[in-house]
Amino acid sequence: MIREDKTMTEDIRQRILYLRDVMNLSFYQIQDMTGVPRKRAAKIYGGHRPGDRIPRPCMLEKYRSLIGTWFSEYPSLRAHQIHSMLKERGVNASYTLVVKYTRSFRSKKEKVYHPSLFFPGKRHKLIGVLSIIHAWVSSPVLCSS
Repeated sequence: MIREDKTMTEDIRQRILYLRDVMNLSFYQIQDMTGVPRKRAAKIYGGHRPGDRIPRPCMLEKYRSLIGTWFSEYPSLRAHQIHSMLKERGVNASYTLVVKYTRSFRSKKEKVYHPSLFFPGKRHKLIGVLSIIHAWVSSPVLCSS
């Protein structure tokens, strides 16, 4: 199956090269003839193949050890605190990037989970019962005895 995919992409690549170089077609025309989107056809024509993309490293990767030491000293650090500490050091990273990057430092067992005391939709009934009990306890008949 992998071999078929490679030959299929190679066939498409050869066809795009032929249509562009020999037939002098635009990428819009190539899109109409092959069904490959024009931007992807332009990338394939330029020599880029699907799967050749190298992922770009995160800009915070340089500060991984520093952030790791902060987490080891203060395990309950929040992302906004780390963001401000990085900003003080001159790192121009967005808050969203810091949030996504610091998720890798937290383990599953560090997360504190407080189960809800109420089932969805039952909270209002419980509040009504508590208000009745409060009215009954603070009634003047019970207080006068």
